[in-house]
Amino acid sequence: MRVLGLVEKGYTSSEISDKLGNSKRTIQTHKQNICHKLGVKGRLGLQKWLWEVKNG
Repeated sequence: MRVLGLVEKGYTSSEISDKLGNSKRTIQTHKQNICHKLGVKGRLGLQKWLWEVKNG
């Protein structure tokens, strides 16, 4: 959930890893797993999905 929140705010994997204290690769893996489960592709697809959920 923390990763999703930071992705929604437009943070990069490097910025998220710095904020959460994880490696960049760990954050990228989390994002890939989230995208796979939601059926979206890439950061922009994930941001679009988040926007649609919040705004109907």
